[in-house]
Amino acid sequence: MDPEIRSSHFLRAVLYLRVGKTTDVINGLDALRTLVGDGGPPHRVGYLGYLYGKTGHRTEALRAVSELRKRSATDYVPPSSIGNVYVGLNRREDALDEFERAFAQRDPWLVWLKVHPLYDEIRSHPRFQELIRRMKFPG
Repeated sequence: MDPEIRSSHFLRAVLYLRVGKTTDVINGLDALRTLVGDGGPPHRVGYLGYLYGKTGHRTEALRAVSELRKRSATDYVPPSSIGNVYVGLNRREDALDEFERAFAQRDPWLVWLKVHPLYDEIRSHPRFQELIRRMKFPG
């Protein structure tokens, strides 16, 4: 795997979680934090926050939410980034609130909502299904 393609590292971590390799994800969190960097792009901070939440690092996940909210006062922060952290924390209603805001703001990261494995655990939620319907994804 090319170490310069940061997205592949996050996707691999999400897939490790799905197959129960949580220890591998925990062991890789420092490397992922380095890839994100201080003040990294909001979507990467959101993915990292998701991984923190999923691996029991609640304080770090909530810190990611706080950082994203603070940054949103001066920069555009896609609401989906905050929603991703809430998915990791198993706060489904909060996540769905953020995805609703993302839809209203035409957040471009929502293009992954229907297919990304990060959303598998909330995919059957009625609010999620309604959002997918409103987005008019094909098929």
